[in-house]
Amino acid sequence: MPIGMPKIPFLLDGDE
Repeated sequence: MPIGMPKIPFLLDGDE
């Protein structure tokens, strides 16, 4: 996850 991104489950799911 890029630093500065909000910790939102659906964003993390696609990013990790």
